[in-house]
Amino acid sequence: MLNPPKKLYTCPNCQTPLKNLEPFCPTCGQKNQDILLPLRAHLADIFESVFNWDSRLLRSLKVLFFSPGKITTEFNAGKRATYVPPLRLYLISSLLFFLLLSMTSKSEMEKVDSSIERQMNNSTDTIPINMGTFSINVTGQDLLKIKDFSDEQLDSLLIEQNGSTSFFHRLSLKQSAKAINGNVSGFIQQLTQAGSISMFFLMPAFAWLLMLFFRKPKRFYVEHLILSVHLHTLFFLIFSLNILMSLTILDELFSFIFLCLIYCYPYLYFKEVYGKNWKKTLWLTLLVFLTYAIILIFGLALTTIISLLIF
Repeated sequence: MLNPPKKLYTCPNCQTPLKNLEPFCPTCGQKNQDILLPLRAHLADIFESVFNWDSRLLRSLKVLFFSPGKITTEFNAGKRATYVPPLRLYLISSLLFFLLLSMTSKSEMEKVDSSIERQMNNSTDTIPINMGTFSINVTGQDLLKIKDFSDEQLDSLLIEQNGSTSFFHRLSLKQSAKAINGNVSGFIQQLTQAGSISMFFLMPAFAWLLMLFFRKPKRFYVEHLILSVHLHTLFFLIFSLNILMSLTILDELFSFIFLCLIYCYPYLYFKEVYGKNWKKTLWLTLLVFLTYAIILIFGLALTTIISLLIF
């Protein structure tokens, strides 16, 4: 900065003497800086902070994509000022993904809503409701009544459609009808929000899997968690790119590249961070992803059920 703020000899917050002009107060931690400066000095400080943060972000993204595993290795080794903190980087990527997903799916969901509304107004058209292992078809007029059905009436409708009766199927049928009657796009939006929250629980679970399968050399759990956050950040960025490319004529080409990246990046990250030979890394990568896929399916199913319950 051209005109750096002057240092103070006494902390204005707790009155601790600062004889050596320490950059921070040793008692309360407040920055030793006089804030009574001209406006241009404050603006210069803001621009310096912004451009410095931007350079860290660009550097972090470059290493994240083009040097697989390096950002995790260096961050765990203590080289942290060079990169954006993992959680902040994850929040940026997840917000970008869910924003793009919301923007691109909004028009499609509105079409679904209008189509369902037309079907409900037509007494002869039927609307399929997916129950997981089977589906049932109901007319728009029946759909309006299902939310007020008793358990016996719900069971009768399920049996009539060759479905099985259970508490879960009755609940799914009733809440699905409620969601369709209300607003499909609204339910999808709520489901998306719930999915973003559930990822905060799935990332630590993924880190536990890494700790389980990559036990040697012994590492602290937080080291595996940093890798988990970096990989999920990378996945969200790739998903975001996939959404953007789906709007272009390169959709099919990038879809193939997208699948390759999803499978290759974890292997490259594990190889760099854990330092095992390629054969062992490959097998451990497959084991981690098969196990995580099961956890992910259960997690998404639970998220859907909870979203149906509270919709």
